[in-house]
Amino acid sequence: CALIGLGLEADNQVLAAQLKQFGLQENVLLLGQRSDVSALMNALDLHVLPSRAEAFPNVVAEAMACGVPCVATDVGDAAAIVASYGWLVPPQNPQALAQAIEQALNQLGSTALKQRVEGGRQHIQQTFSLSAMSKAYQRLWRKLTLAKPAVSGLRVLMVVNNPAFFLSHRLSIALAAQKAGFDVHIATPYDRDVNTIRRYGLTHHTVQLTRSGMNPLVEGLGIWRLWRLFRRVRPDIVHAVTIKPVLYGGLAARLARVPSFVAAISGLGYLFTRPKQGANWGRRLAVMLYRLALRHPRCCVIFQNTADRDLLLDAQAVRQSQAVLIKGSGVDLQQFQAVPEPQPPITVVMAARLLADKGVREFAQAARYSLQNHDGICWRLAGSPDPGNPGSIAEQELTSWHEEGVLEWVGECHDVASFYQQAHIVVLPSYREGLPKSLIEAAACGRAVVTTDVPGCRDAIWPDKSGLLVPLADAQALCQAVKQLANDTAQRQQMGHQGRRLAEAEFDVQHIIKQHLRVYQRLTTDATKP
Repeated sequence: CALIGLGLEADNQVLAAQLKQFGLQENVLLLGQRSDVSALMNALDLHVLPSRAEAFPNVVAEAMACGVPCVATDVGDAAAIVASYGWLVPPQNPQALAQAIEQALNQLGSTALKQRVEGGRQHIQQTFSLSAMSKAYQRLWRKLTLAKPAVSGLRVLMVVNNPAFFLSHRLSIALAAQKAGFDVHIATPYDRDVNTIRRYGLTHHTVQLTRSGMNPLVEGLGIWRLWRLFRRVRPDIVHAVTIKPVLYGGLAARLARVPSFVAAISGLGYLFTRPKQGANWGRRLAVMLYRLALRHPRCCVIFQNTADRDLLLDAQAVRQSQAVLIKGSGVDLQQFQAVPEPQPPITVVMAARLLADKGVREFAQAARYSLQNHDGICWRLAGSPDPGNPGSIAEQELTSWHEEGVLEWVGECHDVASFYQQAHIVVLPSYREGLPKSLIEAAACGRAVVTTDVPGCRDAIWPDKSGLLVPLADAQALCQAVKQLANDTAQRQQMGHQGRRLAEAEFDVQHIIKQHLRVYQRLTTDATKP
């Protein structure tokens, strides 16, 4: 073990005495200030920084750039640097520090650690290299010189629990706000999609929030992290998207005295989709948290459907004056274009996160009925499991459906427009939604839809005009509705035509963007009134 750094020479005698007291004088080298940092870093097996306070712990980035695994305390920007490539522990916690060091040392030489270290090195190169920093400064200077006077200096911080969700559902809004002159910042947990966010010229902040779980200490830490972020970034508006950012972000925004708060309710989640059981304490707790989070003095709550809005209005979690209805995150009508149907066989598709409450098992069971009836319909499923969600479908179950020939599981789909354009019918048997992006994208592609008669899903179609509604969790009814459309070409194609009209009338992304910008402008205008 070696201690290296400026100031150690003056404290050598004190440190030596302490090491002797604990019998560690033979195990620790006191090297003092050194100039050969690169050589020293490359000689290490593990780098440790147990700092109590840092802004940007550059030494951690240097160690990772040298391919050295790191253990650091969660202070300053350590989380953004280390992310998932090292070990983060709370400051002033020797026990947690020792456990992390032991875990790291036990993995030395393993393939898993080598992959982790290499990922960290690439992360540093892409994010914190000299060239990356130079580009970041150029973007900052460009913003400062091109900002529009109407909103000059106004900062929006968008908080989302999943970088991929931000890119698919909120990127267009963030870029439009930036173009309008807002200083747009994005806060998400760190993964590889963060680099894509930064390439769009958006300022990113890493904030660790759990995807699931209700451990009070862990969840309290999430609120504290958001409070700390808000105090540091000083946004004029916090725009929180998805459940935990809304709940925890609303509480943190009140504590940090953020001037304005926007809560985007994109669905009420697992607690509101599962059947009621007994006293249902989880749902009661969620309603209480919504009441606390949405009592910000200058708050706008965006709903995607009237059912979610009315539920929180009835629970007195939202005031009527706060509620705004904006139907989803919109669809790019140029990217998702209506094209003629492909040649038979009739192909039925579903693209979604592969969760039980998305109706994935009902889709698979309907496909099984179809196979047993020998009707020649091809069923295709796109998406990947989500291990961070308690309702995720296991990969083994997905593989078994594929191998049995019940359906074709194609994995993650990166060209959803083409996926729908190569199909005849799009299905989403979800249990509840905010307003499902998959259905409005299907409508834009001119495809007939079959979905469940539940909040969100029913709001995404014109029932019996652009699609059919079926009862919740009824695979037999789902199969029958698909068979009806498969056997009636005229009805199916007429529904596809109506779906395109619906997308143009209500879901054009440009219209959705304007509605969001009006919310921002209203809040910031109200903030300047005496």
